[in-house]
Amino acid sequence: MKLKASAVAIVLSRDDEGRRVVLVGMRHPRSQFLAGFFAFPGGAHDTADGPLGAGEEQALRRTASRELFEETGVEVAPEMFHHAGRRTTPPFTPRGFDSLMLLAEIPRPAPFSPAAPEELLDLQWARPAEILRRWRALEIRVAPPVLPLVQELARGEDAALPEVAARLFALNAEMEADGPRIEFVPDVLMIPVRTATLPPASHTNCYFVGRREFVILDPGCGDEDEIARLLRHARRRLAEGTSAKAVLLTHHHQDHVSGAAAIAGALAVPVLAHAETLARIGRPSGV
Repeated sequence: MKLKASAVAIVLSRDDEGRRVVLVGMRHPRSQFLAGFFAFPGGAHDTADGPLGAGEEQALRRTASRELFEETGVEVAPEMFHHAGRRTTPPFTPRGFDSLMLLAEIPRPAPFSPAAPEELLDLQWARPAEILRRWRALEIRVAPPVLPLVQELARGEDAALPEVAARLFALNAEMEADGPRIEFVPDVLMIPVRTATLPPASHTNCYFVGRREFVILDPGCGDEDEIARLLRHARRRLAEGTSAKAVLLTHHHQDHVSGAAAIAGALAVPVLAHAETLARIGRPSGV
């Protein structure tokens, strides 16, 4: 699938108390992509933004500036943006984008007068920590690619803009290398892994469930690289102060169990499943 070039505008400012805020809005319920989720303004490249190729970044800066103005009425010149990394949509999604993340800051929160109000609803300048509080309380949904960026913005609101851009750049590179970490609701991570599943499907969703303690549900990846990637996600959770308790299997199909023994062994946790599932796959060590 050919990925469509796009740009995302992450715009910061300061509220009346001097606290850093970020511009977000809810994608229209009829949107074909992440409908109803809070996200940053942005959209696909247009020929009016200039040619891609050698001048891609400059063209996408114009894309970000144009989309930002159309969706919010906020004006930020293309040259004000800092490069904050790239993200691509997972290969199994119906619409594919290669998005340049661009970061800017304006002195005061600008009022909204969107030319395309049907794209983003409930526009607001919000403190990153408040976005996270509302998301954790299940008051709002936040687009999975946006969530880790908001979490990073909440960690250091006094940092200078170039430092913030560098942190977001590093985070986007890490997330791109390790594949999608999709957290639709708090403490339930969905990590798609390549598996020997039935075509046309190519991935199985593995889940990490829990906050202080977590279990890994259906690690069906038999490929060593995929197992290593899944373990990197697990160790990131461990570094956040939680602990792994078990690998859980829902049933015996290979695209749900292939990585169970390797993951359980690396994390020193048991494999738990129905007795008939364990009988079919063989009882891994540690059960």
